[in-house]
Amino acid sequence: MSTPTDPSSDKLVDLRIAHLNMIQGVISRMSRFSAGVKNFCVTISAGIIAVAYQKQIPMLGWAAVAVVVIFCIMDTYYLGLERRYRELYEDVAARPFDQASNMSLKAEHLNFSTCFRALRSNSVAGFYTLLLIGVVTLLIVANHVQPEPTQTTTVGHSGAARPAANRVRDAAGIATRAGAHGRTDKTKPTPERAQRHLDADTNTVGAREPVRTR
Repeated sequence: MSTPTDPSSDKLVDLRIAHLNMIQGVISRMSRFSAGVKNFCVTISAGIIAVAYQKQIPMLGWAAVAVVVIFCIMDTYYLGLERRYRELYEDVAARPFDQASNMSLKAEHLNFSTCFRALRSNSVAGFYTLLLIGVVTLLIVANHVQPEPTQTTTVGHSGAARPAANRVRDAAGIATRAGAHGRTDKTKPTPERAQRHLDADTNTVGAREPVRTR
């Protein structure tokens, strides 16, 4: 950006304010990235645990732990960059006004100490430690809780769906009634056998209801 050879003090102040606003924009963008990483981490971890529980794949649940670790590294990187630009902001604000024409946005490179301090911060270490504890707890609970088996249904002659347990009870009732009448066998009843059953039913009715004399 070209500047006059002998700019006025007001022009230098405007350049300094513009430079600081540009650095502040970068810092704000890094903060939004960090918040987005946390949101995505929680969403993906919860989705993986839900799928592992529904499909009964315990090993898949440990992928949620790997997701937490990966997103923690990403969040540490963005926080380290944000701190580097904060240092640049403070350095630019402390410069004399005769250097206001230098509007570079190049911050210092990240090193191990900066990343380690970012990892130890409450916004990274505190958040992901609690999230990791929650994920491991859900995995342990999901491995010890078995889902309820689905009840199978069948369609009868009437077209209505009935549970299998009802069909078993109905079959047992039919077998009991058939055994009471002496029809447990699968042979076709003969006329003599039918007559004996009819006589037995008539005698039973007669025993319950006495015949009235006229």
